[in-house]
Amino acid sequence: MTKFNVLTSDLKYIMSALRPAVSKTDCRPVHEYIKFECTDNSLLAYALDGYRLHSVTAHVDVTDGEKAFCFLLKPFAVPKTDSEFIPCELSEKEIMFNFGEQKITFKLGAGVESFIDVKEVMPKTPQVFKIGFNPQFLADAAKSLQTKNCLKDSLVMEFYGPLSPAKLYNSRNKSDFRIVLPVRLKEEN
Repeated sequence: MTKFNVLTSDLKYIMSALRPAVSKTDCRPVHEYIKFECTDNSLLAYALDGYRLHSVTAHVDVTDGEKAFCFLLKPFAVPKTDSEFIPCELSEKEIMFNFGEQKITFKLGAGVESFIDVKEVMPKTPQVFKIGFNPQFLADAAKSLQTKNCLKDSLVMEFYGPLSPAKLYNSRNKSDFRIVLPVRLKEEN
């Protein structure tokens, strides 16, 4: 049995950020789960539905047992708790979350080894440039381009440089477009 603690805010963020990418229609049952992978107190969580892959990293404090572990878990609503962190107990077939007033146990998904290898789908060509956007402005532009046939249409994004605006349009109507201005990125270490 492995015991670890995760911040309540991190667990809530993982569930809310990854839930949209959990497959609802994929014929591979393994994609109905979030994959959790822990190494050196770093918890990586992934979800994919065949068209998108979402990834979140959070810190965990492994208090007992294996320092490296991997499991599949269906997304769930994190109950309200006053605790800053959530103690977790992971066994071979289930995981128990201690939310203070209540403990909830979930059955783990089978087939973690058949979940896609995230490293294999990451781009391997050199990065050409990096561009930053206000996420709300980008989301608003994309949402406003949705049509009745949004499942048949594609959203096209054209990038011209790291400090140039991006152009978004529907693949069926290039004259109906949105321009989103980039934001300057702080230099990374």
